[in-house]
Amino acid sequence: MNSKSIFLVIFALCAFLKSFGQETAHTKEIQIFLHTGVNLFGTSSDIKTGMEKSGMADSQTSYFLFSASKTEYPIVYKYPLANLGVSYFFTKRSGLFFNLGTADVTNVRGYDSGYGKTIDLASTIWSGYVNYNFRSKDKKNQFIIGPSVYLHHAKAENTDATNNIKFGLNLSHIFELVTFKNDLFLGFKTDYSWAPKSEIGPFVINPNAEYETTFRKKAVDMYCLSFGLCFGKKSYLE
Repeated sequence: MNSKSIFLVIFALCAFLKSFGQETAHTKEIQIFLHTGVNLFGTSSDIKTGMEKSGMADSQTSYFLFSASKTEYPIVYKYPLANLGVSYFFTKRSGLFFNLGTADVTNVRGYDSGYGKTIDLASTIWSGYVNYNFRSKDKKNQFIIGPSVYLHHAKAENTDATNNIKFGLNLSHIFELVTFKNDLFLGFKTDYSWAPKSEIGPFVINPNAEYETTFRKKAVDMYCLSFGLCFGKKSYLE
């Protein structure tokens, strides 16, 4: 091999190493974002049924001047979710996804005419998981799957709370809507989570009273389907 050939080989090797370095410089990537949305399912339906069977589904009539309005109970209130998420990609398309936050935030309000007051039962499902994350070639879609752990906290007024830990499954999808300057981005996130039923109650609302109101023990569904927006920032590891 003459000197010219050696020079060409060294030049080609240097060019390859340079291109390889450029290609892999941004292989490792971290995305940190906040996610908010609304869950469509969760515990509310079963809690509402539990209130109906516990005698908390009466109607209440309110009077104002010469008019009257009638309110039917129970009433379900759904609240926005709040989550902190971190995507860590150790290759261009594969990585891990970390999440901590709420999967369901619900309050169900019943009314027992014998008790004479409304009764609120609050239910929150906290979720945490480390899942496998795979994204599309254009990096706009992230597909997340893996096990998850849930803490279900339920409490009626003037009662002790019920806290149950459940293990389940999480499926998520993130679609990147737009990327702004400084690597800020806005995405649309879909989450589906499942865990075995959680047993709550009984909740005795007014113990030791002449008229006692009790929410009977009830097993409630823990599957959730939520949609929402996430806003975050990308960082690249050299």
